[in-house]
Amino acid sequence: MRPLTVGLGTLPGEARATGVDFSTRGRRIDEAIEVLRLLWEGDDKGVSFDGEFFGFDKVTSYPKPTESPATPAPWSTRDGGRSTCPPSGSRPSPRKA
Repeated sequence: MRPLTVGLGTLPGEARATGVDFSTRGRRIDEAIEVLRLLWEGDDKGVSFDGEFFGFDKVTSYPKPTESPATPAPWSTRDGGRSTCPPSGSRPSPRKA
């Protein structure tokens, strides 16, 4: 198993350099992970999504994770803090960072 690491960024300059509002990084990463899970669970007919930051219609993504549902890692909260349980309520992490 190879983990997928997703970071929300900690430096406002990184966000400015890409034209992203730094204050939205928590909501943006929440939605990005929601999109990944949706794509991974989707079938060959595709999935659609209309969110605050991302939107698409009938998109498919391959390859899919070998575990279903994908096992979450420790979760960053919107304020940059750490939590032991991701928003989906799936398996909590064994550690708190």
